[in-house]
Amino acid sequence: MKLPVSLIVGDLFNDSTVKYSTSEIIATIGKMTPRTGATGSFHYSESDESGKEIRMPVSMKVVRAGKIETLVEDTGF
Repeated sequence: MKLPVSLIVGDLFNDSTVKYSTSEIIATIGKMTPRTGATGSFHYSESDESGKEIRMPVSMKVVRAGKIETLVEDTGF
């Protein structure tokens, strides 16, 4: 399973031969459109309260009898 951050970095920089600074990487991630991964949709967010972050859904799931059951619904992230 690919995690959202690895999807973003791979999508943005896999084909690049240029070395980017940390600030250039953050600026590029800041321009990304919302994406969907194994955990659901995720996107870049920046606010005075939480700073710069990739917001993604958080939920608790368990596998029972070969089926995925959601124990706690998405928290809204």
